[in-house]
Amino acid sequence: MHIAQNQYQSIQHSVHSVVIRLNRMMDKLREFDISRRNIFMTDLDIRQPVIDDLVQIIEIEKNCFPIPWSQEIFLRITITKGRFQVDDDVFIIMKVLARQSYVIGYVIWEESVYEEHGHILNLAIREDERCRGNGSLILNHALNRMRDAGMRTCELEVRESNQEARSLYSRAGMVAVDRVKGYYDVEDAIIYAIEF
Repeated sequence: MHIAQNQYQSIQHSVHSVVIRLNRMMDKLREFDISRRNIFMTDLDIRQPVIDDLVQIIEIEKNCFPIPWSQEIFLRITITKGRFQVDDDVFIIMKVLARQSYVIGYVIWEESVYEEHGHILNLAIREDERCRGNGSLILNHALNRMRDAGMRTCELEVRESNQEARSLYSRAGMVAVDRVKGYYDVEDAIIYAIEF
């Protein structure tokens, strides 16, 4: 009995030591991951789209959405240097998140000058570039640009099932305010909004 108790305490001590070592290793991995992300984030650029980006943009669009936008839409926005005028007071703006010529993602939004209202129309990040802060980076850029342009509000629609995107919008301070039944054929859209 006494031997078994000593063996139990010895095992318990060994397990405790292993847990401490694992925790230290995990802390070092987290530090490495954060520093690695920071290294990668420093060479990122948010800029207007250029013609050479189109093939990558269309590839990202097709991989991210079941019903992708047409090539013509991206071409029209790109040839107007990322600022397409719809009418007197409505502009569609596009920004690309890139590492040199490698497109990581993009955001497209609409600004209505008279209504002082913004509307995010499209946001996409390459699948292998997600969960690295890229979505937050480009979303916050768009929101800040709208605020600077005098928009008082912004909204967007998202598939109810798209929990990853919904979490991104919530982290940016947007709030789910409404639901549109059948917006995406058989799936509802959740409307997110923010006031500046």
